[in-house]
Parts: sequence; structure tokens; C-alpha cells
Amino acid sequence: DIPIEIIGLRPGEKIHESLIAHNENFLKTEFERISLLTRNYSPMDIQSLFEHLEPVFTPSHSAYRDAHILYSIIKTVVPTVEEPDYVRKH
Repeated sequence: DIPIEIIGLRPGEKIHESLIAHNENFLKTEFERISLLTRNYSPMDIQSLFEHLEPVFTPSHSAYRDAHILYSIIKTVVPTVEEPDYVRKH
């Protein structure tokens, strides 16, 4: 036998992971084992998203490759997204 040693969680490891965001809801359907997931916000349409992102990808624009601006735009579509640490540090 090999002894088992409990060492706790590793960095980034989760005990519990929620499958829905705070702005989402489960709705029951007529089928007992099927639920419907709804969001409490309206996502931006894809054309509008591209228009908002264009400055970040245009070399002559002051927002070119600006990760903070990129994440603020993404956050309008996905409110729960957070800037990674490597973006916050710069």
C-alpha cells in the first residue's frame, strides 16, 4: 500500500465550480431533466462588437493593442470577464 497524503488545493484548483454566472438563471421546462439557461443582459451584436474593437486592432489608433481598452470592450459583451493579472500589472 502507498500512503495517501492530503496536501490541500493546488494553485488555481477549485473545490466547487458554478456552471452559471450571477447574471444567468435556470428555468424549468416541460421536461423534468432539461432546464433553460437565460441571461439578464442583451449581448452586443457582432457588427457592433467589431466596430468597437476596430481601434484596438488599428496600428494608427491610440488604442492600438491596449489590453485595458480591449477588456473593457469585451466586458460589455461578457460582463463577468476579468482582466488577467498580467494585464492589470501594465
